[in-house]
Amino acid sequence: MKKITGFLSASAIILAFACGEGEHANHDHGGKSMNAAAEAMSPTDSLFEQVVALHDEAMPKMGKLKGFEDLAKLRIDSLAKLNDSGSKALKAEYEKLLTALQRAQKGMNDWMDGFQPDKYENQDSLMAYYQSEKVRAQAMRDDIFAVMDSATAKFGN
Repeated sequence: MKKITGFLSASAIILAFACGEGEHANHDHGGKSMNAAAEAMSPTDSLFEQVVALHDEAMPKMGKLKGFEDLAKLRIDSLAKLNDSGSKALKAEYEKLLTALQRAQKGMNDWMDGFQPDKYENQDSLMAYYQSEKVRAQAMRDDIFAVMDSATAKFGN
């Protein structure tokens, strides 16, 4: 729960800056007060924002992924009742898509569960952590977008 709270707090900070509220507001980030108008962003903070931006780009797709998952399950159930080779082949396609949809959702959940910047106390280790998390977040984001493209091609919008 502490991981999620920390991540949500960090996301709220990013959201406040993105919405223009951060220009005059002080925020707590990593144990120090941040005033966006008065202080330049550190490379660590900048990298943190890049990591969170990847998450924030993919997160709104999660509801649509779940909708596609439910639709794939319905199609699989319907096709399971048919016994012709065409239906079996189509069912296999939907099963493959369902697996990809579930993998993408799990990727997001695993990434969020594993995101723990609070456990790093010095800037060097935190910077290295954010660099590795940026790679993980980019892969998670790319997987979600690729699966969304496949599902949209299969089901439409």
